[in-house]
Amino acid sequence: MKRITIFLLFSLCVTSIFGQQLKKFSMIPAEYFVQMQEFFASTGADSKENLKLIKDFQKNWDEGLISELQKTDILNTSNALLNKRAKPNPQFINYINTILTIVNNPKGSSVFGAWNKTVNSMIEQKSLLVIDEFNKSIIDLLNENIINQTPTIKWVSDNPSYTLTFDKEPILTFNNINLKCFGKNDSSVIYQTSGTFYPMTSKWTGSKGKITWRRAGLGENSVFANLRDYKIDMRFAGFKADSVMFTNTIYYDKPLLGSLEEKVTADVTYDNASYPVFDSYDKLIFIKEIYPGVDYQGGFTMKGARFLGSGNKEQDAILYMYRKDSLFLTCRSKIYVFRKDMAVGRNTSVAFKLVNDSMFHPGLLFKYNVKLREVTLIRDGDPQSMSPSPYFNTYHKLDMDFEQLTWPLDKNEIKMGTLKGSIINKASFESANYFRESRYNEIQLNDEIHPLVFLKRYSDKQGSTTFYVDGLADYMKKDITQVRQLCLTLLYKGFIEYEVESGKIKIKQRTYDYLKARVGKIDYDVIKFDSEHDMVGLENASLNIQNNDLKLYGVPKIQVGTLKT
Repeated sequence: MKRITIFLLFSLCVTSIFGQQLKKFSMIPAEYFVQMQEFFASTGADSKENLKLIKDFQKNWDEGLISELQKTDILNTSNALLNKRAKPNPQFINYINTILTIVNNPKGSSVFGAWNKTVNSMIEQKSLLVIDEFNKSIIDLLNENIINQTPTIKWVSDNPSYTLTFDKEPILTFNNINLKCFGKNDSSVIYQTSGTFYPMTSKWTGSKGKITWRRAGLGENSVFANLRDYKIDMRFAGFKADSVMFTNTIYYDKPLLGSLEEKVTADVTYDNASYPVFDSYDKLIFIKEIYPGVDYQGGFTMKGARFLGSGNKEQDAILYMYRKDSLFLTCRSKIYVFRKDMAVGRNTSVAFKLVNDSMFHPGLLFKYNVKLREVTLIRDGDPQSMSPSPYFNTYHKLDMDFEQLTWPLDKNEIKMGTLKGSIINKASFESANYFRESRYNEIQLNDEIHPLVFLKRYSDKQGSTTFYVDGLADYMKKDITQVRQLCLTLLYKGFIEYEVESGKIKIKQRTYDYLKARVGKIDYDVIKFDSEHDMVGLENASLNIQNNDLKLYGVPKIQVGTLKT
């Protein structure tokens, strides 16, 4: 008997629970709100806070803040959510909160229709999670003008100048706003811009606007970029734009066309700001006297507060440095950093003009102290640079091997020696026509055919002394990486000119001279000067610019001779 009683009671409870399960909301408002409260209670979501939410909802309904058409839409959408198995928490709580936000906002009447269409479209095609996220985004938009946000960043309009429409998807259109991005203790602003935001993809399509360099400590009317058309993926804290017009009145008086990149980064200060970044399309911009007595030609890059002189694969950025109004030093680099007190170039090729000849190096660390008006050239050991190469002096017909050169522009002397602080000062100078059998063999290593022979044969085949490294590698039947390293070695030893980025090779006369000297067809020199001393403050060599006299110091002996085999 006990078993039968327990079974009957359990059956009644189950029947009672399923009998109370809500299948559909009534289209009669009074019944609808009662059912809503029971629906919340049936899942344990009838907290005081949630019941108050329903009461506020009903109060707004009864006080006429919701139109009759909107009421019908709400009742229909509530049933559609119910059929999709939406729960009181979080789906209906978010839905009701969105309704209350809309009807109590000045823009609510213009937003409701498109919002309602979007929600119903999502009910058919998207998950409940996506619907929740969309409703939360509408609340953020109406309350705080937040267009899109993630856990770490948010994009915000400075005013509610927008419209929401629905055309197969929700579309937000903004007109003449200041678009702001916040994140990582940094922020960015696009002033006076317009655009369209697509919430389903978080994509923004913008038109016009102004980016300033205020984050880098520069005046908003001194350095800025005007945008044309641009796009932003608002899941991220940055964007890129093409065909912007850039103005920097500090260095150049004309607007420049180029590309822009903006990004919000962590803990930005005036000193470490690396954005916005502008890069000019034109790499032949000429700036007269970027510093007194120094002209510049090249591209214009603004990276945060740093002005960079930039080149590309085809074109170097160039500094022209003058002595008594005559060009004396030409410096070429892919990039320079220009500051008020200093200019720095990495892997910079330099050419000093000596009458009709030159003193040349293919790649050094270049520094120019603006206050002292002093050039310093350093072989810094950068593996990406040409610093291992010696200087090639065609006036004195010497290859000059030393670590540092200094030239004060207002003085008539160039000093050559070791880095400051060195205990022993070493340098070497050898005849440009210097030849030794051992050096020739060093280049060959274990190759069956000498690399210089390969160069000449390939040049003869091409009918030109200029060609490219990939073609040479194919001809030598060697790996391209191995041949590139070989070209660097030949560059350092003065046999070729070699452009690393483009792979362009040009054979120099020394290649032919070495090959002829090897078989005894020409005379060659074995003149070499080794300079070494420990005298503080004394260089290894100095060049008098007025008469081009070259003085060497600390040379204990001279290796000299002219041989012919």
